[in-house]
Amino acid sequence: MFFQSYSTSSHPKRELRKNLNSLDYQYGAFLKPRPSPLKNPCEKTIHCYFSWIESPSLFYVHLSEEIDTLVEPLKNRLNELYQNSQEVPVTQPEVGSFWVIQESRTKSWSRAKILNVMTDEGGTSDAANDNRKARRTSCKVFLVDWGMVDQVETSQLRPLIKEILEIPCLAIRCRLDGIFPVDAIAVFCSISENHS
Repeated sequence: MFFQSYSTSSHPKRELRKNLNSLDYQYGAFLKPRPSPLKNPCEKTIHCYFSWIESPSLFYVHLSEEIDTLVEPLKNRLNELYQNSQEVPVTQPEVGSFWVIQESRTKSWSRAKILNVMTDEGGTSDAANDNRKARRTSCKVFLVDWGMVDQVETSQLRPLIKEILEIPCLAIRCRLDGIFPVDAIAVFCSISENHS
């Protein structure tokens, strides 16, 4: 099984019993980019499943051969490891850094890359009790194994652990060649006529 080659323990049950506070967090770690599965596009057919669809010109897939050997085992392992994880203080997450987050849609734990950091003024600070505005920081993140974008508060960010660093990002970005919106030509002609 491909996923097992990434495991750091020969006894996964014993490892699961470890205190989650002792997880081997890797702060500032990066994930490997996904190499292209196409060596020669003319010679090979690749079987895949959609993981997320934005449009015909932007969608993400998983290789069908990796669903049972990598995608599902990684999803299950992240949920096992992080389901009882405690909040880790994160003061200034960096754009481009990688974390594990709990998805807002499915409540599953997933690997994510921070796209944007936003700070909002919100409620009052309980510690000072002087009506000063407390600052809430949230992040727009890209789920690297699924291809979708989510928004989470920084309190939901968890560092990656060493065990999952060697697994490359699983979502493969795709587009259909030659596809464009039906009215794109009319809009382009209208704009170009007004500026000529």
